[in-house]
Amino acid sequence: MSTGKGPRDKETWWCTNYVQEKIKMKRNAKKRYDEIGTEEDKESSRLAKNEAKLALAESKQQALVNVYEDLDAKEVLKWIYNTAKGRNKATKGITHIKQIKNEDGSVMCSSSDIKGRWKQYFERLLYEENARSIIAHEI
Repeated sequence: MSTGKGPRDKETWWCTNYVQEKIKMKRNAKKRYDEIGTEEDKESSRLAKNEAKLALAESKQQALVNVYEDLDAKEVLKWIYNTAKGRNKATKGITHIKQIKNEDGSVMCSSSDIKGRWKQYFERLLYEENARSIIAHEI
């Protein structure tokens, strides 16, 4: 959930509609104070700012309490370990070939074309370039 303007890397997964409404009220109060500038608008802006801050803190606290309660379940721990294992494996640099060039130099992307190209390459390598005579042994 995004709260609008601001850095895109800020965490807002715990931000609720109630919090977003408070932030909107705070922005409107600030805009009204900037345009008109009366003491009443200044006080209204300050109160809206404090209410938004409080709503954010309460929402984040409640979301974290829910996360910590969910962490007690065995299924969640299993999911966490599997996620960590997957992320660790992803950083090992193991890659899969997803494309290869054929004899003409054009790129092939489908797995069946790639397998066919490897088969063709090894057959040529084994049977044409390094031809071997088969010696039959009589038993």
